[in-house]
Amino acid sequence: MKLFILDKLPLILFYYVMTSLFMLVLKLATMNVNSPLPNENIFYLFILATLGLAAFLGWQYRRQRQFYKLDSSKDDSLEDLSWLPEPCDHRSTLLITRYYTQHHSYQNRLEREDKKRQQHIDFVQQWVHQMKTPLSVIKLALNQEKDAVSTEFYRSMEEEYEKLQLGLDLALYQARIDRFDRDFLVEKVTVRELAQTTIQDFKSSFIRNRVYPVIEIDNETIVETDEKWMRFVFQQLTANAIKYSSDTKKQMTYAARRVEGTVEFTLADPGVGIPKQDLTRVFDPFFTGENGRHFHESTGMGLYLSKEICDQMGHDLTIESIEGEGTIVHIVF
Repeated sequence: MKLFILDKLPLILFYYVMTSLFMLVLKLATMNVNSPLPNENIFYLFILATLGLAAFLGWQYRRQRQFYKLDSSKDDSLEDLSWLPEPCDHRSTLLITRYYTQHHSYQNRLEREDKKRQQHIDFVQQWVHQMKTPLSVIKLALNQEKDAVSTEFYRSMEEEYEKLQLGLDLALYQARIDRFDRDFLVEKVTVRELAQTTIQDFKSSFIRNRVYPVIEIDNETIVETDEKWMRFVFQQLTANAIKYSSDTKKQMTYAARRVEGTVEFTLADPGVGIPKQDLTRVFDPFFTGENGRHFHESTGMGLYLSKEICDQMGHDLTIESIEGEGTIVHIVF
């Protein structure tokens, strides 16, 4: 009702101005006759005009009240927000027709864009799976020829293989993240086994970069999570830790402890650390920061996807770092 009155306020003011002017002219016209119009009659006419205006506004409000009851601030579904009442005049008919035409056009456009995006995602996933087969063949052939080539050549090829493997996994999981709920299974996972599997996957990289993993997790530390997604997170965190700790000849520690009904996993590396000004942006997509200028393999997507995955599963992923001293990653299950 308040919005209706505000919309009709110019009409109400105009009505009373014209009514007052009419009463004034009527009063002046009757002053030259023997029986001038009494003030009581003028007041009566004013009340009568007010009642007529109130009846007219009431009729108008009854026709238009459905529009004034619309409230887009309510947490309704998209279907409810797109609904409009029946038009009450020609102007609202034109506006509603225009609105529904634009809405229909937008919906069609949205469906086309969503179809294109899904086709792109399907293509990326199919392409990644196709690339994994020849990559596995290359790895097998490389292992078979290990004794026939120089150690330096073998390690160089092995390093490039690992980069390709990580890149393909990154592309695959990035394509899957939008449909996370369709590929999600909660189960009990032993944190120590998860860390051991990750270390085994990066065994050659640890040796090549002269970084030594240490596990400080007991066998009874179990969390509820999706093992496949968390293995990807562990791989991304480990790859970063190795890259930024290369040639330090120091230990990289996997640890876990129970804290007030939760399990807190930490991965501490002795690497170059993260500049203070970059810490607040490390989870932004494609952000590489100061270190990215020195380590050109950085894509800025590993930590972003890791954060997204942890958020989807209700785990808290945070990072603390001191430049020149190292970085500690925390995951609270």
